[in-house]
Amino acid sequence: MSRVPGLALLVLSLAGCAPFTVTRVQTPVDNTEGIRFYRPKPYLLVTVTDKGPAVTVVSLPDPNQEYIIRPRQGLASSQFTAKLSDGWNLIEIGHATDTGFPQTLTAVGALAAATGAFGMKGPAEALTPGLYEIVFENKKVTGLRKIHVLPQ
Repeated sequence: MSRVPGLALLVLSLAGCAPFTVTRVQTPVDNTEGIRFYRPKPYLLVTVTDKGPAVTVVSLPDPNQEYIIRPRQGLASSQFTAKLSDGWNLIEIGHATDTGFPQTLTAVGALAAATGAFGMKGPAEALTPGLYEIVFENKKVTGLRKIHVLPQ
């Protein structure tokens, strides 16, 4: 039996391996080298304008979801790229992708606040200016929790 098909299969399988690994940080003192990033968590920012309350969805780092990317070299030469926004948010790896997810969250947040979908009568009556955590339960938005910032 010829060894050529087996060797060709081995080379093809090794060439298809990802040029990087992504690992979730398990402990606060993890000193593993690599590019660190956090998964974004959506918040609702309520501000006051001359036309009334304005509602915007903003993404901030989720400190409970920190990850490390480590480039890996295989048999083939590769050009690893990773791009972070604001120093924490992974927006590109290997190649650019655009899912439109942030724009969708912004639209849903504004619509939900305007229609009272969070169990509130409306943004002017229930939401005071500030930052609100969007609460998810069973993969559904169930409410808002105001973030109270303590002065230093």
